[in-house]
Amino acid sequence: MPGDLVIGIDSSTTATKAIAWDARGRAVAETRANQPMSNPKPGWFEQDVDDWTGALTKALKQLTRKIDAKRIAALAISNQRESFAQFDARDKALRPGTLWLDERAPVQAAALAAKFGPERLREISGKPADITPCISRCAWFAEHMPGLWKKTAMTAEVHGVLVHFLTGNWHTSTASADPMGLIDMARYDWSDELLQAVGPTRAQLPKLFRPGEPVGEVTAEAAKLTGLKPGTPVI
Repeated sequence: MPGDLVIGIDSSTTATKAIAWDARGRAVAETRANQPMSNPKPGWFEQDVDDWTGALTKALKQLTRKIDAKRIAALAISNQRESFAQFDARDKALRPGTLWLDERAPVQAAALAAKFGPERLREISGKPADITPCISRCAWFAEHMPGLWKKTAMTAEVHGVLVHFLTGNWHTSTASADPMGLIDMARYDWSDELLQAVGPTRAQLPKLFRPGEPVGEVTAEAAKLTGLKPGTPVI
């Protein structure tokens, strides 16, 4: 039956999985593609953006060989949190993405806590003053690679990167972008107060959507790479 399945994507730290589910919540088919991680310096944990999109492509291509793409009504993405990358105006990654495991920014985390106070940081973003939320690494890049933010046209977490790969839209979910530590949780919007403190601007961040909202449709180019049907909704 056309449109009787949905796909759940799980882009985790070590692999991307694609699972087709029926209307009763039963798994019909599942595939997996591994993705490597690098540790270029002590405490640094990174992945190439091409490995994020490559593992997604491989997992979906394997899945669409098992099931008819016409049966797929929509797909949605779950992903490793607090992992993000920077892109130039041609959507080319400027450097590897940094992961939630990364430990390079304790000094910047402490400086943010001193600047705002831990209570104010938590009030705005819901996050502690810690190295894990992306805000601390944003401050690290501003201090140690100041030219990076000047070259950056877009910065996005894994969800935003994969949505862009599939749809061509720089869109993301508040649920996936929230762990960046840059969202004003009371307004469900990027916090100008926090952005001004750490480097990126509102224009360099994806458009935010609530969980469950459509963020775009699979492009003809992405469909050719993955085996999905062009126009398949991404939720």
